[in-house]
Amino acid sequence: MKRIGFRSRLFVILLSFALVPSAVLATGWFATSRYAFSLVGATAAWDSVAAGRGRGVLQPLRPVSKPGLPTSFALVIVVVTVAAAVLLTVSLL
Repeated sequence: MKRIGFRSRLFVILLSFALVPSAVLATGWFATSRYAFSLVGATAAWDSVAAGRGRGVLQPLRPVSKPGLPTSFALVIVVVTVAAAVLLTVSLL
């Protein structure tokens, strides 16, 4: 059986000194971020939206029907509401 040369052994040792701590740090970072994001996230709120079939999210998208309100102003209200909903959704991601 042939022995591994000095340079090969040195390469394997140095490679393990680089890869093992990197793997441990990456695993720890993943576990910590997953735990932290679950604390900060709003999964319960999105679950309730899904249970209500999105009625709470889609409610602002219905047209405003007030008799004295000009149509252009109603359109502005809908656009601003949709933009606010999109910004809220993006900020929760």
